[in-house]
Amino acid sequence: MVDRVSIDWEKHVREVREKEIAERKARRLIGSRKLRKLTDTQVREIRKARKKKYTYKEIAIAYGVTINVIRQILNGNTYKDVT
Repeated sequence: MVDRVSIDWEKHVREVREKEIAERKARRLIGSRKLRKLTDTQVREIRKARKKKYTYKEIAIAYGVTINVIRQILNGNTYKDVT
């Protein structure tokens, strides 16, 4: 009985490791996109809001992010792929 439990545990550990490796590879392929807090539509709206003369602070509050996040988006440091 102990051998069966040991084998099942080893199988489980191997499956978890394989899943983690696959997730890391997938994350590497898509970059940080998976970790993003804003949608592409929200990023476009943020850029439009700035053109309408809203302040960084007003935009940040509206989207629940920091002023630094807004600055990085508008300076083109993040979300470069969103046009």
